[in-house]
Amino acid sequence: MVVLRAPVLSGRVRDEGFELVIGGEEPATIRCRCVVNAAGLYAPSVARAIDGVPRETIPPAYFCRGVYFSLGRAPFRRLVYPVPPPGGLGVHLTLDLAGQARFGPDVEWISEVDYSVDPGRGDSFYAAIRIYWPGLPSGALQPGYAGVRPKITGPKEPAVDFVVQGTEIHGVLGLINLYGIESLGLTASMPLADDGDAAACSVALGTTSSGELTTAKKRAAATEPGAQRPGRRYHQTDSLFPARPGRNGVHRC
Repeated sequence: MVVLRAPVLSGRVRDEGFELVIGGEEPATIRCRCVVNAAGLYAPSVARAIDGVPRETIPPAYFCRGVYFSLGRAPFRRLVYPVPPPGGLGVHLTLDLAGQARFGPDVEWISEVDYSVDPGRGDSFYAAIRIYWPGLPSGALQPGYAGVRPKITGPKEPAVDFVVQGTEIHGVLGLINLYGIESLGLTASMPLADDGDAAACSVALGTTSSGELTTAKKRAAATEPGAQRPGRRYHQTDSLFPARPGRNGVHRC
């Protein structure tokens, strides 16, 4: 079942799962044994709303907007990716199915989620595009659309990969948190969904024993990089999804 316009307002960890308070047009309280927090931009706030999730395992949320400017036909038949700047992929060229060109995204750190496009940002696009297309006519670009990247590190911090966080880090049975799922995480969304659901439910339904869980917690505390930095124990663990042969014989974690 897919339920839309039903935000998670709060929740708490129970002895045998979770209790979640759901808002929207038909408010309700539901109980479940496993939760996969894949709320994108709002994943950290959803985790904070659930009483019983250790706060030191929840990363901060940063928002990085990227806008696109569009053009009609462009003299390109392939995508163009320049050397990327910190925080983004650079102002690259993509083509839709009709052959229309879109340039972007840029990088703009913002304090809250906002999808508006400032036409004035087009000035910097001309300079960036003319590095690989000097013939771009002035005034040719039109404001397109914007997206917001769900960052877990700020503009002056080293970039980190997205985080898939399980019981070994936060200690809550049946909970998988996905933080910072931007471009790379979306590319990996299908295997993440397969393995994330399996990992959460195997723990919640008792496939993983309490002894194995205790051992996993001790191992995570000793080896997980974030455990060596007080207050920032929220990094990805290699052992959350054991390496196994994937499609075409490729091992993945």
